Amino acid sequence: MQVDGLHNPCPYVFLGADGHTRLFDFRNCEHLSAHLESIDEVRPSKAWYLIAAEHGASRSIQGFVDEIVDLVRAHGKGQHSLAYVRLDAEGFIALQAHGVAAASDLELMDFARMIKSSEEIACMQDAIAACEMGLHRMQAAHVPTTSEQALWAVLIHANAEIGGEWMETRLLSAGQRTNAWHNECGEYVIQAGDLVSFDTDLVGRHSYSVDISRAWLTSDGATSDVQRQIYALAHGKVHHDAAELLPGRLFSDVARSAYQLPPRFVPRMNRAIAHDFGLCNEYPLIVDREFAAEAYDGQLMGGMVLCVESYVGAPGGTIGVKLEEQVVVKSQGAQAIFGFPFEARLM
Repeated sequence: MQVDGLHNPCPYVFLGADGHTRLFDFRNCEHLSAHLESIDEVRPSKAWYLIAAEHGASRSIQGFVDEIVDLVRAHGKGQHSLAYVRLDAEGFIALQAHGVAAASDLELMDFARMIKSSEEIACMQDAIAACEMGLHRMQAAHVPTTSEQALWAVLIHANAEIGGEWMETRLLSAGQRTNAWHNECGEYVIQAGDLVSFDTDLVGRHSYSVDISRAWLTSDGATSDVQRQIYALAHGKVHHDAAELLPGRLFSDVARSAYQLPPRFVPRMNRAIAHDFGLCNEYPLIVDREFAAEAYDGQLMGGMVLCVESYVGAPGGTIGVKLEEQVVVKSQGAQAIFGFPFEARLM
């Protein structure tokens, strides 16, 4: 139901200053969270979006506010303020009108998610292992005359079968559709000799995401000089930049020492050197020096899980290569937590 909840705002959760947690869920769904020790109680949610409430929206909002105000008074340790992560305008206005000072605090949550616990990393490793099984199935299906969509469907099916949840994107392209990046898979029929680039972008087992990219050569034909050169640049950038991710380093220092692509590839290069990752894309985003005006600074810390990215493709070129590796920052440096091999024929 996670994707449904992104556009039908029914479930929500209240966490009090004293630690009390109340989950508001769909009616008759209490059994879904009965095993969670972090949830103290479950109540039906109040939904005021059009389909659920129509003319009764104001009544639903009032019910929502009454419950939240009571919870703030009971569990706010004397405070009458509420930090929210997601709240639409109607809910915000209604809370303010009832004396609760509501303010967005995404920063609080983003910083809380930045360092991953050992349990989270274990969940990620299990999600990654399941994704690798799907990638092996993709490799077996990767033959000439297969369409991009059919190849991508192999990973979708594997993710669902092994216990994953959903795909965030459909980023797989072949041949000349790999340049520029961000073409989602379509009806193009993959030909012998084509490069296929993809980004997994999936939410897998335990609700943890897997975000890696690989580029494969189709069939056993000879590789071209252009394919090898571009692949070498993308591979070199990912591994060079991963080696720069040491605890204590500033984002700006990483940007200054990042792998520098030849000028002709700069217009289409990835803005991100790396970004934190867990349930989805998370804080921080470390930006390449070519985009310094858009960057913010910060400090790397042990326990961050980062996705290190590269895309190499020149304007007017015929192909592009997208590579990405998922790593955990440790005292001795970044350690890959994804073991799927790169394309040996292009190394």
